[in-house]
Amino acid sequence: MGKKEFPSLDEVLEKRLYHHHFQPIICMDSNAPHGYECLLRTPFAGNPQKLFRKAILERRLFELDISSIIHAIDHINRHADLFESGTKFYLNVYPSTLVSPAFIILLKDMITASPFDASSFVLEINEDELISHAISLKPAVKRLRSIGVQVALDDIGASIEHFDTMVTVRPDIIKLDKYFANDLAASEHKKKHITMLSHYSRKNNMQIVLEGIETHADLEAAVECGIPLIQGYLLGRPDDLLKIFSNKISQQ
Repeated sequence: MGKKEFPSLDEVLEKRLYHHHFQPIICMDSNAPHGYECLLRTPFAGNPQKLFRKAILERRLFELDISSIIHAIDHINRHADLFESGTKFYLNVYPSTLVSPAFIILLKDMITASPFDASSFVLEINEDELISHAISLKPAVKRLRSIGVQVALDDIGASIEHFDTMVTVRPDIIKLDKYFANDLAASEHKKKHITMLSHYSRKNNMQIVLEGIETHADLEAAVECGIPLIQGYLLGRPDDLLKIFSNKISQQ
């Protein structure tokens, strides 16, 4: 049986041929969700990055990025009663979108219409464009903070450029690359680096998240290294929002 045909971007955007799954980020102190990362999914591409690469090639990344963020916030707003007070919503965004003045205006309007405070939203910067946009990100981040929105840098540690961007941008939240989570319990080298980054984040008033935790041993090691926020399949896979909460109710 052949693969599903990849639709045109016009069709994707007009018919909104995508949806969002949500993956919990767990606070280790309370063992409860600190927040959820909103992840775009499509029925025709197993890897959603394929859709974004298509948009980049066709010079329509801004359109797709904005459409995805609008839909994610709308979905969150429509199910506002499901969430505890203080829940954070991590929305992925490309740097080229983030630095656009039009984006800041649009985001402010969306947040004004939302039942959630601006501080509930975290713009998680996609790492693909970090190198070319690091300098221009700094004033964009300042504008976001002026409206109350927080900023996270994704995949810290994936390359030296990510550390440079972290120092330049000074985000509110850093998310460590899943490389560090894989077999963490067996690696003194990874433990040393994670502990160092944990100290760095506290000293600079940043929160820190470790992504990609899949085993109990690695989870215990992460906590021992001082990581307060954990994301990974062990604690919850990305899933439909209503399914996540129906499962939580059935387990109570």
